[in-house]
Amino acid sequence: MIFWLKYRGTHFPVHDRECLIGRSPHCAVVLASPRASREHAVIRQVDDGLEILDLGSRNGTLVNGESVNQRCRLSYGDVIEVGGDRLEVSRKAPSTFPPTMDGEVQEPGEVAQRHVLELAEELLLRGAESGEREQTARAIYSMVDALVQSAEQTHCQLSAGEAVRLAAVAQVAARWTGDHSLDDWCRRVELSLSPPVGATARPL
Repeated sequence: MIFWLKYRGTHFPVHDRECLIGRSPHCAVVLASPRASREHAVIRQVDDGLEILDLGSRNGTLVNGESVNQRCRLSYGDVIEVGGDRLEVSRKAPSTFPPTMDGEVQEPGEVAQRHVLELAEELLLRGAESGEREQTARAIYSMVDALVQSAEQTHCQLSAGEAVRLAAVAQVAARWTGDHSLDDWCRRVELSLSPPVGATARPL
């Protein structure tokens, strides 16, 4: 049986393995909230259901408004709150992955990659608004690296449009460091995309 976590309109499958949620790009569900810990909580499939365990996070985890201090069973419709971000345990069917712009069905790995890309773009906008550009660029650096590595390991390639967007994010992040320390990294990201792209990003 496959359970699903709905976060910001995207459904993430929870299989037999552990499903980490947090700010780290290595988590199965990467959260946007700065109040979330890097590895905030873990969700596991147990028997015929799910359970969640807070991993000693600074700001805690809520399920249906109640603080989670130990393992807590989850049911369909339960709402998990982490630093203001909300996830819902969903009944979404396995055959209804979100379609791409080309109308093709996405696999779970592709869904996760698209989510990380959208989160990186959101961080870019936040960095531009807050003025904390260099700190944001370093966070994006880790996130983009994890996305590229995931694409290489799972052989789930980004679409042409998503590759252009990722290159644009890397270009802006590289400019924000001011010391050109991410220039080589940005070129490596562009070369890793297939087919190669030469996106030109507008300065934020």
